[in-house]
Amino acid sequence: MIAYAAAFTIALVDAPAAHELLNLAEEASRHAYERDAADWTERLDARASELRPAVETLVAAGDHLAALRLVAALRVYAQDSGRADVVRSLADHVLS
Repeated sequence: MIAYAAAFTIALVDAPAAHELLNLAEEASRHAYERDAADWTERLDARASELRPAVETLVAAGDHLAALRLVAALRVYAQDSGRADVVRSLADHVLS
């Protein structure tokens, strides 16, 4: 597991939780232009502190494809939530 400190909280994300977040992000991406888009944004916001640890867990496990899928699924969320810099840094981490 990877630990990540942000705003005095530590998010621990194991591989199953990272894949769960991937599934959530991909589902949210499919709803990005639907009437319920705000609901999906809220679901991702609730787990925002887990984004970097999830990517780090996937990369550490050698599952680069899943890490890339997660970052790609966050593209609209990144813009809508004002987290474009965070998601861009996640993409840089996966591609480095």
